[in-house]
Amino acid sequence: MSADIRNMLAADWAAVERIQAGGTAGGNATFADAPPMEDFSASRIPALRIAATDERGRVQGWAAATATSSREVYRGAVEHYVCVGPEAAGRGVGMSMLRELAERAYLRILDDPNLFLPRDPAQPGPP
Repeated sequence: MSADIRNMLAADWAAVERIQAGGTAGGNATFADAPPMEDFSASRIPALRIAATDERGRVQGWAAATATSSREVYRGAVEHYVCVGPEAAGRGVGMSMLRELAERAYLRILDDPNLFLPRDPAQPGPP
């Protein structure tokens, strides 16, 4: 199965909820239901929210990442989530999204080369 991967859109939300609910019900996803779209969007890194669509533009899966922690020691670390609908399971859609998510995260590092580096102890700031 070939999937197009693009930025997640607000119009994708019904499919995102459906796919997550199916994964949760089947025991293959998180322990929680999908949060309201506003909470989901506010807690995920905008550049790291993607959707995989089929040839008709139907969402087959989605992936997103959030900052792991606000603690300095975790600066630049992300927690990611990849969820694939049953119609696309086992067809490489999840792996394609994971690769795209990694590529987008890498490009963020190019924008900010210090994103994943520890803070210089000589610089002022919290211990």
